[in-house]
Amino acid sequence: MILKKPSEIPDVVRGDDVIALVDGKGLNIARVFSNVFGYDGYLCINLLGGEVGRIIENECNAQKIKTENFWISDSSRINTALVYEYEDKMLMINEPGPIINREEKNNLMKFF
Repeated sequence: MILKKPSEIPDVVRGDDVIALVDGKGLNIARVFSNVFGYDGYLCINLLGGEVGRIIENECNAQKIKTENFWISDSSRINTALVYEYEDKMLMINEPGPIINREEKNNLMKFF
């Protein structure tokens, strides 16, 4: 969320622009491989769950990012970056990551 000016109401944050982006280290590297180097010999492995996981999967498909997805019962997390453009600073807010149960851990090892 881009904040171009300070809020007029104390303790209320209202964004001026919102950029929705499915990302993470692997997905960002995949974009560099594809868009900068024209290389498509990679595979991103995603650990996904819930509606957020479906959004990630759909966005990866739409962007033609090559993925193999492992699904869990908990939900993938959402992170929010508040970019204070007028102060040239940023605050990152991370939800806790999903919990993987014992059976999912064992299946993940088999998946790899």
